[in-house]
Amino acid sequence: MAVPVSLSARRQKSAAETAQPLTTAQQQRFAYYFYPAIIALDADDYDLAASLLTVCEQMDSTSAVVNYFLGAVAANMDRQSVAMNYFRKAALYDVEDYGYGYANELWKAGRHKEALEVMNRRLKNGSDKASTLISLNYMYGQLGQYSKQEKVLRELDKVTGRDDATVKLWAQYYVSRANKKKALKVIDDYLLTNPANYELPVYKGDVLTWLGCQQEAEQVYLDEIRHHENNVMAYLSLANLYRRMKQNEKSELAIFAIMKQSIDYDAKASLLEEARQKQMMSDSTYQRSLEQLVSLHPTEPEALANLATLYLEQSKPQDAIPLLQRQLSIQPDDISATVQLCVALNVIGEKEQSLQLSDSSIQKFGNVLFFYFNSCAYHFQHKQYAEVIRMAKKGVEAENVLDEYYREHLYSLLGDAYMETDSMELAFETYDKVLAINPENIGVMNNYAYSLATHGGDLNKAERMSRHTIEQEPENPTYLDTYAYILYLKGEKEMAVYYIKKARELMVGTDPDIEQHYRQIAGAE
Repeated sequence: MAVPVSLSARRQKSAAETAQPLTTAQQQRFAYYFYPAIIALDADDYDLAASLLTVCEQMDSTSAVVNYFLGAVAANMDRQSVAMNYFRKAALYDVEDYGYGYANELWKAGRHKEALEVMNRRLKNGSDKASTLISLNYMYGQLGQYSKQEKVLRELDKVTGRDDATVKLWAQYYVSRANKKKALKVIDDYLLTNPANYELPVYKGDVLTWLGCQQEAEQVYLDEIRHHENNVMAYLSLANLYRRMKQNEKSELAIFAIMKQSIDYDAKASLLEEARQKQMMSDSTYQRSLEQLVSLHPTEPEALANLATLYLEQSKPQDAIPLLQRQLSIQPDDISATVQLCVALNVIGEKEQSLQLSDSSIQKFGNVLFFYFNSCAYHFQHKQYAEVIRMAKKGVEAENVLDEYYREHLYSLLGDAYMETDSMELAFETYDKVLAINPENIGVMNNYAYSLATHGGDLNKAERMSRHTIEQEPENPTYLDTYAYILYLKGEKEMAVYYIKKARELMVGTDPDIEQHYRQIAGAE
């Protein structure tokens, strides 16, 4: 039965039917405003988008696409009634492409009757009968109008024939009616003529799970795995079932079994990541799964990277290194893997290898500051301050830097190197650059304050910076020592004694500088 069209809609439809098509020049002018409007909408510039689309509407008020996007703009500006009116007009002028969107907005607004009217008009006037019938099936189902839902499903059978999708819809319909027998029968009947189907046996198990028949569902999944041992969906549904049954070990084993199947790597990796995010496996099973992936897919860089990262997180650099080396033999320009390998080599004490890798990487990746920092750190530890200064200056002057984080640390090392070589003015200038990048770098504040104090600098400035460090870390003996020494130089002996004693109490092991300052300050009591 046709849905009656309102008088106003008839008038608008008549206008659409009698509208003259745009000339080529008008089409060009229309496009001149329309496409920038869409770009503005994507950039959330709704005022600009609305202005441009309004010009388009003036040129062609019956354009469904213009009305639809005007509705989208209005919706984003929280003008819901205006948005709904534009969506209505878009559906009026092109129910095939825009009827579903309008019906969806009506449905969300609780205007179910009107949404159904739009979808039935789309069914009558549109060519895509199947998608409209599927939508009507869900709508009637949500409203509990089961007789209409069944009628729609029978119509869908006529349009598409009985296939996987319609079988699922019929099964869902029977499940909603709590009719287990018919829900299973519609699946079994289809499988009689399609025994090689991988998906519906799993869906049958899912249906049983929804109906609370867990033991039957388990048997269906296990039978399907025996029949099709590579059916990943069966393993995943079985894992979910065991999780629901609180049989976590069985759930993990089902997921781990997927890693052994002869399916492509991407499918396995995607399922493993999903299981990890949903906390469907323990850390040990996740590790075993990654190891299995690497074993079966030894040339997949992502698998190598993920397992190497896990080993590094577990403080197993010796296990990560061969994986990273293999990854770089496949992808020699992988910056992340190169950085990880440098770090891992440092951890196991192979600092010279790490240095060589950093130096060669600077030639390849001249704008990645980590490699400059790694090289500078090595030379600083070996008191090669001239090389630190040369490399750090080269790093901080690099163009198109990808890792700004390390610029701060390069300046810090550069300032320390200047201090060690008694280039105090340069050290102070460099420390100021660090604090301009990160005003809360208290490690640099401590060094800066101590350098000012020991080289005749501004003691008040030194005291302010040093006080800030102990406010941030009140039990750091190094910072307490610096603060005590500055107070001593300022003549505040009583407070200096208090802080040097506190530094000495918190000191782990022996520290010659703290001991020397203790004798100097406490001896002056």
